[in-house]
This record gives sequence, C-alpha cells and structure tokens, in this order.
Amino acid sequence: MVGRSSLSKSETPHDLKGARIIIVSTAEREVDPRVYGGVELVVYNLADAMLKLKDIYNIEEIAVACCKRSRLPKGVTYIPTVEPKEDPNHDWIKEEEEAYNIYEPYLKDFNYIIDESWFGFPYIYKLKNPNVKVCHTFHGMPSWNSNPPISDNPNYIAVSEVQADMIFNRLGIMPTVIHHGIDTELYHPIENPSRDYYLFLNRIMREKGALEFIWLCEQAKVKGIIAGEDKFVSDKEYVERVKERAEKSDYVEYIGRVTLEKKIELLQNAKAVIAIPMPPYIEVFGLFCAEALNCGTPVIALRNGGLIDQLKVPYLNALLCDSLLELLTTLIWFDSDGYMLHDWTRICRERGLDFSKEIMAKNYLDFLSQL
Repeated sequence: MVGRSSLSKSETPHDLKGARIIIVSTAEREVDPRVYGGVELVVYNLADAMLKLKDIYNIEEIAVACCKRSRLPKGVTYIPTVEPKEDPNHDWIKEEEEAYNIYEPYLKDFNYIIDESWFGFPYIYKLKNPNVKVCHTFHGMPSWNSNPPISDNPNYIAVSEVQADMIFNRLGIMPTVIHHGIDTELYHPIENPSRDYYLFLNRIMREKGALEFIWLCEQAKVKGIIAGEDKFVSDKEYVERVKERAEKSDYVEYIGRVTLEKKIELLQNAKAVIAIPMPPYIEVFGLFCAEALNCGTPVIALRNGGLIDQLKVPYLNALLCDSLLELLTTLIWFDSDGYMLHDWTRICRERGLDFSKEIMAKNYLDFLSQL
C-alpha cells in the first residue's frame, strides 16, 4: 500500500478475521508509561488502544516484543527480549539483532508484524516467510539506504508529512502517514492553572534547543522551566552546560528528569510550551506537543517536522516560527497580549483530541486490513 495522507478518522471498521498481531518495540528501553516517553510509550499506547478494539476488528491476539522489565496492559501477550539500557552509547544494531534472535521463534504464531523498532529486523523473517504481513514505522530518518529485498511493498509508515517526504526522497516509496496518539484522558486541562511560566519539556540534547530556550527566556524576561530526560542522553557534557547556564540565570529553573505525574502537572500549568528543534535536526512528531495541546497548553515552536502537522490549524498556526528571532518576537507578544487574545485552552484541547491513541490504533488496524 502506498498512500500519502493519514488514514485519520475512517468511519467503518474492517474485519481482520482472527488476526494475530505482534508489535515489535526497540531494544533500548522498557515499555512502561511511568518510565519513559519516547517510542516505547507509542508502543504501549498502540497496544492498549488496539486491545480495546480487539472485538470490533475480530482480532485473535495482540502481543508486544520488548525489553525486559516492561509493563504492558493486561490482556496483551508479553514477549521479553533484552535488558533495557540506561546509556545510549553502545551498538544499537547489535542490541536489536540480539532482541530479534530472542523473539524470532515466536513470529510463526502471528500473521501481522508491526515493527516499531529502529532497524527493521522483522523483514529478515519476511524473506523466509513471504505470507506474513510486515509494516515498519520510522521514528526518525531511515537508518538504511535501500529497501528490504522482499517481493512486495515494505509498507512503510511515517508519523508526519515532512518525514514522509524525506523517506520518499531516500527510499523512493511514499509511506502512509499515521500520527502518534496519546492518552487524552490522562493529559487534560485543569481548573485555574497557574500559567506563570514557560516550559521546555524534551530530552536534554543540543538538537532540541535547551540552551536556546534559556536565551529566549532571558531576552523576553519571562520565567522558564527546563524538564526532560537527562540521563538517557549521548552527550552528558551538554546536559552539564545547560544545568550551569540555568543556575546562573535569573529567569530559568532546571528540573531535569521528572515523574509522569510531575510532567503532566508541569504541562497543565505552563503558559506555553516552547519547542526549539534546531536545524538540521527534524522533530518527526513530538509527543510533547500532543501532550501539551491536550492539557490546553499552547506550543510556540520552530516550524519543523511533525510540529507543523500538529499546529498547522487556525490560531495555532500563528505560533509556528521560522527563526529564533521570530520565536522571540512571538514569545514577547504572547506574554504581553497574545495569551489574552483567544480561549487557548479550548482551542488547544480541541486540536489535541485529534492525536488520541484510539485514533492511532484505528488507523493502524485499517492500514493492516488493506495490506
């Protein structure tokens, strides 16, 4: 199947006729929504929402192959693979190969494989078993330069329009776009939020623009908070630079890694989330953006990757910027007059609901039904 636009909210469920579906996660982190919010959270949300649609689509079994110490929804078959990692500085391909060798004997029991890993090892299984249906979701740019040598379409999935273009440019196959989905009941607005600070919520790495966030807050003379993953990072020296810079700042507080509960609290009370993915880095989706919108919190962002998909709607489009200087101007305007201009809580929540895990799961299942 080669399609460009997202399947989004299709009306009629397709019958998958006793399908047995396995979702393959990464070999890096455990699947546990309390621990980490990257690809593994997408896997959890996908399995959880698919489970609720199991009877509607006539699905026999849903399984997840993922790291040891994972926490999956009750009713999902768990196939543990390798130990989760706390340091990303190792051979990721070797780890994924080891995980594949562990879950490969189980693949015979499934007729659909949703590969959410990085390097596409399930295509090796398809070479030997042509009848199995395999699709692969890219969570970054393609990590290979040629398509797997299989007889039919590799069934690629992109998570944003910009990423789809880049995959097509690299591999010559246009993927179907299926946006990530989150738990919209967990992330929700609250009454009387404080709205007295701006939030940077991301992994603390150069590409995400943590130092630029400090600069913006100081230039605009606004309070800022930096929170996010600062242990599972490849450049710990950069983390220390951000900490030191924040300590010297009169405007910015550094928190770092936080619990799930604290993350949601920060999102619900922020005046806006500031997203600064620095070129040439591409933020292929940005779960934090969907999380913020569902909490009723605007996102002021550089026009980049999947952030465009999420914010390219009336009113929110005005918060997409083409440079740091434009972002600074927008931040100053937003802090002085812009926040009072619209009912941002309602606008953001209405848009955020488009990125629910239920919509994501339905899109995946409709996609599988057409393979």
